[in-house]
Amino acid sequence: IDAQLDALYRQIAAIHKSHGIDQIAYEQAPFGMNDRAVAAHYEKIAIIKLICVRINARCGPAYLPTSIKKYATGDGRADKSAMMIGAQRVLKVTPADDNEADALWILDMAINGYEVPRGEKKKSKPRGGAKDLAGQLTLFGPKPRRVIRHNSK
Repeated sequence: IDAQLDALYRQIAAIHKSHGIDQIAYEQAPFGMNDRAVAAHYEKIAIIKLICVRINARCGPAYLPTSIKKYATGDGRADKSAMMIGAQRVLKVTPADDNEADALWILDMAINGYEVPRGEKKKSKPRGGAKDLAGQLTLFGPKPRRVIRHNSK
């Protein structure tokens, strides 16, 4: 197994052991990635699904990057700074970087039960008012819910 995939598996297992995880929400591969990046992203998703089975956690939902951006800002093409500003204004959290901002939005979407039906565009009221990510995860454990970041870069 690839070293990054092994590290991801071990990180999630350690978090589960220390905090407990009952759900993992994550970002799907964005459109426009090269084949190699898409393959690497889906390898990570396979690890996520495997560990969900092993720890008996709910796997998903999985969100497209454009859905996360639209939910957070009202604009599916929002830039990284808009996602961070939105997290500060709406979620009242100052993310360390854009990856953490995405994870916080994924957490908010999943906690609030936001799901886009397959093949349909769901009109949503954006959570933010401000104006990518292979390997971003949001892990849920017993309350209080926690955001755990895994950045594969």
